[in-house]
Amino acid sequence: MLKKILQLIVVLLIAAQGVMAQTVQIASVTQPPGDISVQVDMLGFTGSNGSVAAITYKIGYNPDLLDFDGITNTQLAGGWTANASGNYIYIVYTSSPNGGAGVGYDINGKAFDLQLHYKGGFTGDLAFETSVCEVSNSSLAIIPATYIDGSVTQSTAVGTVSMTTVTDTIGNTVNMPVTMQGAGFTNVSSFTFVVQYDDTELSYSGVTGSVVTGLTANTNNGVLTIEWTGTAADFSSATHLFDIEFVYNWGDADVQFAPGCEVDDAGLNALAVDYTDGLINSVSSTRSLTIQNVAATTDTIATPVNVPVVAAGFTGDLVGAITLKFSYDDSKLTYTGYAAQQLSGWTVNSTTAGMVTFQWSSTTGVALTDNNLITLNFNYATIGGLANVSFAGGTIIKDNQSVTLPASFVDGSVANFSVGGQLTYDDGGIHP
Repeated sequence: MLKKILQLIVVLLIAAQGVMAQTVQIASVTQPPGDISVQVDMLGFTGSNGSVAAITYKIGYNPDLLDFDGITNTQLAGGWTANASGNYIYIVYTSSPNGGAGVGYDINGKAFDLQLHYKGGFTGDLAFETSVCEVSNSSLAIIPATYIDGSVTQSTAVGTVSMTTVTDTIGNTVNMPVTMQGAGFTNVSSFTFVVQYDDTELSYSGVTGSVVTGLTANTNNGVLTIEWTGTAADFSSATHLFDIEFVYNWGDADVQFAPGCEVDDAGLNALAVDYTDGLINSVSSTRSLTIQNVAATTDTIATPVNVPVVAAGFTGDLVGAITLKFSYDDSKLTYTGYAAQQLSGWTVNSTTAGMVTFQWSSTTGVALTDNNLITLNFNYATIGGLANVSFAGGTIIKDNQSVTLPASFVDGSVANFSVGGQLTYDDGGIHP
């Protein structure tokens, strides 16, 4: 009896392995930019798992990096359709003109090639949307399959386009240089650079100091597109192409190249390019504003909690204007007001959920001491948990001559605490 059970288990294991032996796989290729082919294989669709009669594939891709031009070299007789919409490629196959049952073909190898135009500079994933993908046989039964994603990676670059790290004071106008260099840049006739930035941290002002004429720049929701086409030029030696000008509002502000960048030679052939991102950060300072970390208790109703904001290091400064922007977790905190320990005449705006803004100004200037500047008052929700209170973009301190005072801004939080364990008393007794 035991022997029969073991034999049955072995048979079931073999059968289970056979069920998922069919694989649909997109190749991962390394190519220079330009027109490329990416092979798609269908493996193991033979015998009882063969007779393929219908296919539906949905493949995710980045249309900013890859242009889809269709499929070629199809290996199954019948009707194929392929198109792209949004971020997906859709491929449908039927062995019968009417899409009905009865006709099917085995396949164990290449199924077709994806034809793509690759702009280069970045890796492009080609990923099956498996919830939609389906292979059916001539009886219209689904054939189980494993789907393996692919990718397109750039071959060795012939040059580099770079930004750098710029350190400056929050509130200042900052120039981010863009340079080009490489042995393959001897005959460049056009380029497109797509640059992403956080528009709460940086405000775009323009492109300045261009070494080429006819350059255009457009920005939309933190995405800047810079384009140029002209007489072929030699940028093989380090060339400062232009500066991107921002007003620096806040934080460690990344300025990053994004898919869609392309550099072409005089024959309009895309070149393999590496891209180096930039960063704008704040100068170090002995001045600081710190939101304190506050421990709180929870109850059956929301409990009041006070969060001090402490000034330090402003000795010798005459402060003329302050804007403080705070973001907070409004699922756990409800803003109820504030107390001013230094300065009077604050203007407060708390109409936006999870945000409160304080503004103050003086024409003569006031000295700040190393102490609490203001205290934020909240009600702390019964659910408890960590509730962050953070400085937000737009926070700035200026002197009475409207010169920005560099400062560090340190975030804080509110969190509940509990006490557990046991107490040992001097009399030697242990009590709960």
